[in-house]
Amino acid sequence: RSCIRPCREKRMYILVCLVYSAVVTWLALFVSICLHECGHYLAARVAGYKADAPEVFLRYGWPMSGKVKCRGTSESTIGSYAAVLLAGPLVNAFMAVLSFALLLVGGPSELCVLGGINLVCTAMSVSDYRHAAKLLGAPLHIDFDAGSACVGGAWDG
Repeated sequence: RSCIRPCREKRMYILVCLVYSAVVTWLALFVSICLHECGHYLAARVAGYKADAPEVFLRYGWPMSGKVKCRGTSESTIGSYAAVLLAGPLVNAFMAVLSFALLLVGGPSELCVLGGINLVCTAMSVSDYRHAAKLLGAPLHIDFDAGSACVGGAWDG
């Protein structure tokens, strides 16, 4: 009988740890995607584009992608388009560096998850060839799709 109680407590501890890890990961994904999209949005507004508010999309309850719809003007240039395009990944890179720096000075271990997710978002955003193809065409109606620029890119393909 004394053996059963520690086993039940251990199972409950494992269950609580799994739920906690899932919640931390969900929040880190959500925050990363929101900040990524806000980077695109703010850069678009500064560059003179008309931009709709950022959206985040869930898949099976998990944040997987987002988008900011932008409309250019006759003064839109390839440089301003590139700046808007790169703003999201730069925000993710900054968040990764900040998360790991805070972790090094004694921040909570959850920052490792946030930093890792932002590092992956940055790598996926920079390596996404669809954005490079859009950049060459420099359309005046721009539909930034973080599903192809951030986390969702691995699944939306």
